[in-house]
Amino acid sequence: MPEPVLRLSLPRALSGLAIWWITAFGPAGASAQTSFSGQIKAPDGTPVEFATVLLYLDTGIVARAVSDDGGHFWLNWPWQAGDNNRLRIIRLGFRSLDMPLAPGADGRPAGPTAIRLEPDEALTLNEATIVARAPVLERKADRLVFYVENSLFASGGTAWDALRGTPGLSSSEQGNISVNGKGVGILVNDKLVQLSGEQLLGYLNALKSDDIRRIEVIANPPARYDAEGLNGLINIVLKKNPQLGWNGTVRAGYQQNTYAKYNIGTTLNYRQKQFNAYSSVLLNYGEYFMREKLWQRFADSAGEVVFYDQTLRRPRTQAGESLRAGLDYFIGPKVTAGVLYTGNFGWRRPDDNTATVISPDRIEVDSTLFTANRSDQQSNNNALNANLNITLDSLASYLNIDADWLKFHSTNRLNSQTGGSAFPKDPASSLTAFRNDTRQTIRINTVKADWLQHIGQGLTLEAGVKYNYSRTDNDFLAENWNRATQRFEYDPVNSNRLVYEEAITACYASIAGTASRLEYKFGLRGEHTGVEIYSVTQNKRNKQDYFKLFPTAYLLYAFNAENSIGVDVGRRIQRPAFWELNPFRIYLTPFSYSEGNPLLQPAFTYEAALNATLKGVHNLTIYAGITDDLFTQFPVQDNASRSIRYTRGNLTEQRYAGLAYQTSTTLTKWWTLTSNLDVSREQQRSRFAQLEADYTRTVANVYFVHALKIAPKRGISGEITLHYASPSVRGFYHLRATAHLAAGLKAKCFRDQADVSLYAFDILRTTTARSDVELQDQRSYSEQFFDMQGIRLNFSWKFGRNSVPKNRERQTGNTDEARRIGG
Repeated sequence: MPEPVLRLSLPRALSGLAIWWITAFGPAGASAQTSFSGQIKAPDGTPVEFATVLLYLDTGIVARAVSDDGGHFWLNWPWQAGDNNRLRIIRLGFRSLDMPLAPGADGRPAGPTAIRLEPDEALTLNEATIVARAPVLERKADRLVFYVENSLFASGGTAWDALRGTPGLSSSEQGNISVNGKGVGILVNDKLVQLSGEQLLGYLNALKSDDIRRIEVIANPPARYDAEGLNGLINIVLKKNPQLGWNGTVRAGYQQNTYAKYNIGTTLNYRQKQFNAYSSVLLNYGEYFMREKLWQRFADSAGEVVFYDQTLRRPRTQAGESLRAGLDYFIGPKVTAGVLYTGNFGWRRPDDNTATVISPDRIEVDSTLFTANRSDQQSNNNALNANLNITLDSLASYLNIDADWLKFHSTNRLNSQTGGSAFPKDPASSLTAFRNDTRQTIRINTVKADWLQHIGQGLTLEAGVKYNYSRTDNDFLAENWNRATQRFEYDPVNSNRLVYEEAITACYASIAGTASRLEYKFGLRGEHTGVEIYSVTQNKRNKQDYFKLFPTAYLLYAFNAENSIGVDVGRRIQRPAFWELNPFRIYLTPFSYSEGNPLLQPAFTYEAALNATLKGVHNLTIYAGITDDLFTQFPVQDNASRSIRYTRGNLTEQRYAGLAYQTSTTLTKWWTLTSNLDVSREQQRSRFAQLEADYTRTVANVYFVHALKIAPKRGISGEITLHYASPSVRGFYHLRATAHLAAGLKAKCFRDQADVSLYAFDILRTTTARSDVELQDQRSYSEQFFDMQGIRLNFSWKFGRNSVPKNRERQTGNTDEARRIGG
């Protein structure tokens, strides 16, 4: 099967974008501005980050900046001849520095670009009073930055603790995180973490908040990130440390719900002058339980009504292993090459036992059917990344190149039997029986390059290219039990082999800068997508070929260091996950099954937001958006056969507008309250498969985190969280309200080398998901109990030298595509 032919010329497209942006917004557009940049270092040459740089004129402060992790800062302000320019640099632990900027040969301000700060010896005195305060929150044009190491609330915990205290975010104990009512992707140093749910929660709980420099909340991602996904991004930036040596962490966890779950893992880092090696292993095993109730009403053409009441019990056992190993080689002070391997392996054995009661009036029982599904699922995922990073100048301009290879393979063997009086023990005693064998192989190859250049006048230019090719091979074998021959026979109707190929070529360019108190950033990304879907069984092909542009724009005006207002707009795309395109049927009972749709189209979202930060702690966002061709799952009921299938399709559109407010309040010296409120008005219009619906509803999400310092000197703290979600609509489903209450204790021990935590979840047992469908002649109600109530005990031990740097996290090229593998 040939690969899709791509018609996009990358060099021409990239050159056109770059020339357009430079012409429109480059230095010529900033002729009324002057700029000054420099690097701040300590006496030993170590870069000083988080230093506040203030530019004074006779009229007061006209520009400000904060040094980055390399000690670099940039100032841009309106300049007039004769101005008396002065700099003041403030950093906790160092003496404040005041220096003039004398006119240079061209009459513009000039001064040393390398600035050294002297330590403040007074801070070593026992009775010293520290007045200076490093910034905790900073609003930038395209993101909200939370400086974790400057926050007392987030220190001494895990990355999950830090996220729960980050302004602008809402989270749940299940590992779900949202911003402005949308889900988010988690990045570590711009590398997407390919985990979700409990696996993501375990990963974040293993990462120490003391190793985090800052957390960036990106509600509307700029052009450098893939346009894929209708959600925002959270970027966790880790600290850097140049010292040599080795260290590691051992961690273990135990969780008790209806059944027990365990995990154990270790990380090891070793660094020398020429290289840095790192590895990690995480093992998990557990038994899970879910119960679901479904009430379904069928009415045939003669007016006869029959009710089906289904009760599903779904216990499952699963285990998994995650491996990670990498090596970075420092070719020179400005060139680093590295390789990274990641592997994820697991198996699941769910047992779905369904009892279906059939009655004409939900009172008198006509008959009862029992269905037993036994599955054996296995998967393995291997990925390899090669990276080259080149620093281009002293201002941290860089060129980054990634090449990635990924192979994912999974198998699922299902045996299903339905009997009339008890669960059948063999196919011969069943009313119906069938078995399925599903095999899926996904290959993803990616190459990408990103370039960032500081081009003067306080401007920064970014550009990049990316090519991604993926191939998904789904082979589905269905067999039915033949009572006459007493054996399973091939089912040609439901068996199929489907091959899905996709090639995406992208390029982007953006420019950012400042003009006095105004910060701006404009970007444009172009993506060409070629898709071919081939049904080997039916010998049918379906091709898609399209090119789309994704503009982004950000403006931010800072009144001072703690008060600002900004606006951002952008466009995003959401492509169906690979499993959503799979047309194969997954049966719960002989008359209830789910399937994917290979003809799904991508969804596009336009969103705009107005952001305001007040006094550095109050964050208000007013947002609105429109999504075209939103795809979702919906039920299709066949009254004649009294069956129901759950399929996926594109709805017409979704409109939404809302208000999000977050704040953190110190009620007492030992009690801090973080509050999040999100209220939105949503409208969904559906026109698919003769199903029509028009829903409008106001939705509210409220989230509180109470952080308690019980015994600070002993490292003992507590936490109480409460989350409430009001009734909402998703596609054709009306979701009822849910709530979740949790509490926990954390403690440090063994001279702060170890951490112990104990959490209790779903204390009031209120996380049951309930939904209704009332659509034309369809009437149904479902209730899903996810067995969330329980306790979790975690323990971690750090060994080796604590000053060893963490491994170099980086964004590989195929992480956005790999995310679409999961179901």
